[in-house]
Amino acid sequence: MYYYILPDFMWYAMLKHIHIRFELLTDIDIVERGIRGGFSQCSDRYVQANNKYMRLYGPSIKSTFS
Repeated sequence: MYYYILPDFMWYAMLKHIHIRFELLTDIDIVERGIRGGFSQCSDRYVQANNKYMRLYGPSIKSTFS
């Protein structure tokens, strides 16, 4: 197994299908000037529940069980 997740596999399959090869950045000036691209993602999952099955149930607060 070479790929842990399906998007990774699909990325390499697409590159193989369109015959694209990437070159390693060896010119330090390009890296220092910031001429590079990419994407980034920041995510934070937060869920707050209040129902009678939770350990920290607050009966004075509205129940959020559905």
